[in-house]
Amino acid sequence: MQITLKKYGVWALLLAAVIMQLYGPVKTIAYKNDLLKTGTEYNVRRTEVVDPINPFKGRYVAINLGVDVPAGMELKINGGDSFYMRLETDAEGFAIITELSAVPIEGPDVLKLSGRAYRMGWFTDSVQIPIYEYYMQEKLAPAAERAYLNERDKVYAVIRVKNLDCIIEGLYVGGERIEDYVARESGAGG
Repeated sequence: MQITLKKYGVWALLLAAVIMQLYGPVKTIAYKNDLLKTGTEYNVRRTEVVDPINPFKGRYVAINLGVDVPAGMELKINGGDSFYMRLETDAEGFAIITELSAVPIEGPDVLKLSGRAYRMGWFTDSVQIPIYEYYMQEKLAPAAERAYLNERDKVYAVIRVKNLDCIIEGLYVGGERIEDYVARESGAGG
């Protein structure tokens, strides 16, 4: 009888270990899926696309997303501090900043960002959205960079914002998903 209990105890411990290993990834996937489904959608105009090659990740699309800080709206923060940014949509359908704050602000359209995201530039101040990679088929990544270089004024990203966080939904060229655009341009079909 004692051997049977030991046997079941080992299996119970193994099952508990498996459940604990799966809990984190499943929770993250559920959280990101909820963010995609229920977050507020924003189009981000300032989008830069690059196709890097990484020996560990392969080919992917590195992106740099930013929203211009309106004239007269400033925020004095240190690089290690956090700050908050409220977004709204302008008449053209793109994200604009309506509030910057060093103290927490309430609302569904607020992002919490690191001070490093606030960029002071020669021509414009901007806030960098903390999304740096966009995954798509490896064979399409070089074509995505070419599409960006050829259609720079038409490229934008769609993000979803909820609970001080954001996620990228897609990259677009003139209203068409970049995957569809590059497949069509290369004649590869869908």
